[in-house]
Amino acid sequence: MGTHAVLGVLVVAASVWAVWDHRRHPPAHA
Repeated sequence: MGTHAVLGVLVVAASVWAVWDHRRHPPAHA
């Protein structure tokens, strides 16, 4: 895997985690 592939996987994982985390406990300021 190249550097771009690794960065792409990290970005996708981060966005998926953020969405899942927000669904678990929505931010109070929302």
